[in-house]
Amino acid sequence: MRLIRKLLKDDFSHLVNRRIKQTDISKELKISKERVQYIITDILGYRKVSASWVPRMLTDEMKRQRKTCAELLKHYEEEGEEFIQGIVTGDKSCIHHYDPESKRQPMEHRRKSFPSPRKFKVVASARKVMLTVFWDSEGIVHIEFLKQGNTDC
Repeated sequence: MRLIRKLLKDDFSHLVNRRIKQTDISKELKISKERVQYIITDILGYRKVSASWVPRMLTDEMKRQRKTCAELLKHYEEEGEEFIQGIVTGDKSCIHHYDPESKRQPMEHRRKSFPSPRKFKVVASARKVMLTVFWDSEGIVHIEFLKQGNTDC
């Protein structure tokens, strides 16, 4: 028994070779595999375990988000639709400062005797601005265009 324990552990009682096979132990000690099995499981109290598979390792940020979601769902269960109506959410997006009209957008009906309108060529601005929109269950609450320099566009 001490020899098997010695094969499994070091002097500091840490498992050295957790994956050692019972066949290897029985060959090393020249005893039967059944006896090794009995000593390891019944006397020493070890058992074979496999690691359980999980979909992915969650970061601390992911765990925090899950906790927040669970709290929101709990409030929804308690308060119902009133809770949903009190939520205001938002999003941001980078958009061109000016988008020119297509050729069809400015079309208009005129008599043949009138000259056709003139349209000067306009190019889209390379400058972008950050559009921030907030809304609730009723619709848009607030729209804001952030000034140039305050955006990540």
